[in-house]
Amino acid sequence: MCISITCDALLFIDYQWVQLYIVQHILANVAKTT
Repeated sequence: MCISITCDALLFIDYQWVQLYIVQHILANVAKTT
């Protein structure tokens, strides 16, 4: 586990990017099906 603030920030940013990617992927699939 990381304790440093920098590490937490990087993990948070990485999570945000993953979430954004997933949302875009879902929206792309929805756009294709409709």
